[in-house]
Amino acid sequence: TTIFRYMARDEGNREVMAKHGGLVEALGFIVLRDMASKRARENAAKTLMHLANSDENRLVMTYPRVLDNFVSALHIEGEELVNVRDSAVTALARLAADPANRKLMARHDGLLVAMAKAVECEVQRRKGKDVGCEVNNVVMIAKPALVTLLMAL
Repeated sequence: TTIFRYMARDEGNREVMAKHGGLVEALGFIVLRDMASKRARENAAKTLMHLANSDENRLVMTYPRVLDNFVSALHIEGEELVNVRDSAVTALARLAADPANRKLMARHDGLLVAMAKAVECEVQRRKGKDVGCEVNNVVMIAKPALVTLLMAL
């Protein structure tokens, strides 16, 4: 997974990677697999995040099975996997930035609830309360992304 993450950082590789049969699904499987190492899960999540940051991949990354993986990643519990959740929030926020994706994403089962959970963590951190929401600046993009998606309904 480290090699995939490294390759996805190069914009020239992103479209080919996202459209390579089964790669996006395999990365999603690794992110959600409890038996995978923390490092492998983080690398897979970061790879998906990079792939979502390409205009050419916006359609592929909003396929229902891919969005399901992002939603499931937002529900992963445990402080040690904060980077996995943050990568999912970042990917969803990037995808929501495209007006063509918003309505589809807003209607995807569980996506708004998962984003609301990320926003809740953001609000609790701003209030200075520790409710199991890890401090990480990446989650600060959850609120604007959620508002954007709600406006698309």
